[in-house]
Amino acid sequence: MPIICVMICLKSFAITDTIYIDAFGNSVSKAQASSYLVIDTNGTQVLAKTFTMSNSLLKIQTFTGKSLAIRHGEAKYYDEAGRLVSCGRYTKGAKSGEWKYYSLNTNKIKQLENYLPNGMMQKVVYDTLSGNIKYAGMLTKDSMRHGEWLEYYFRSDSIEWRLQYNHGEKTGEQVQYFRTGERKRIENFIHGDFVNGIQYNESGHRIKYTPAFEYPNPKIKIGVYLRSAAPCCHELLKTQSIVLKCLISEDGTAKEWTVVTGMDSVCKKSLLSACQKIKKWTPAKKDGVAINYWYSYTLQNYAPRE
Repeated sequence: MPIICVMICLKSFAITDTIYIDAFGNSVSKAQASSYLVIDTNGTQVLAKTFTMSNSLLKIQTFTGKSLAIRHGEAKYYDEAGRLVSCGRYTKGAKSGEWKYYSLNTNKIKQLENYLPNGMMQKVVYDTLSGNIKYAGMLTKDSMRHGEWLEYYFRSDSIEWRLQYNHGEKTGEQVQYFRTGERKRIENFIHGDFVNGIQYNESGHRIKYTPAFEYPNPKIKIGVYLRSAAPCCHELLKTQSIVLKCLISEDGTAKEWTVVTGMDSVCKKSLLSACQKIKKWTPAKKDGVAINYWYSYTLQNYAPRE
């Protein structure tokens, strides 16, 4: 659920007041409103509760002043059915400390975030049916994986991967484990690039190495081909990127091409027609076995030279 920071300039209001707002956070008449705020003041602290026009509680937020510009203190967010979506605390407008996010289907915690004073954030993601951790680690201010990350087997307490990152790039040893805890595979990376790998069987004996995962690859350079086969893309790429998706089956055929980026129907039809002619792919592989894989490709926007 999107969080709208409501900017309302008030000359003065009583200790408790009601303000009607539209979908953009503007103060409007009751007839024009999509929701309303009930505001309580206590010195410099302002508690604002947001309700739908049918009186369902949506938000509880604390602000530093009557302008409601800077959130500072406890906050809770609900969906229109009254279910808690997330809760945590703001410090001078930024998330701080522990934040909890809930599954609307099970009411269990699906994600924990712990915002640290240095700007880093510890993240833990849960399976909302079993409660087991799916993966956990640290993110930088710009949401890059950093330091050690742990990934777990499906609905299990057993670690599958112990990964090392440096600002989003894999670095050093990446260790995969069997469910028993014995090492299965070690992959070494430098600045995000794969260097070498070692693999073991469940008895601990070294065996021939195969990559843990191999992404699908076309037999041609997609970007070069599509720019030539669908010239209408050139104008659009001056202002935005174009995102494409398809299913690469285990036999190496591409199916179900879709264009994620919005564009006119004529250009979209031309682009999809070109995509469907890309027949030959090397399929994705997991532990050396070909699998079906949803592939995403981005044609990057570019600024033409003057």
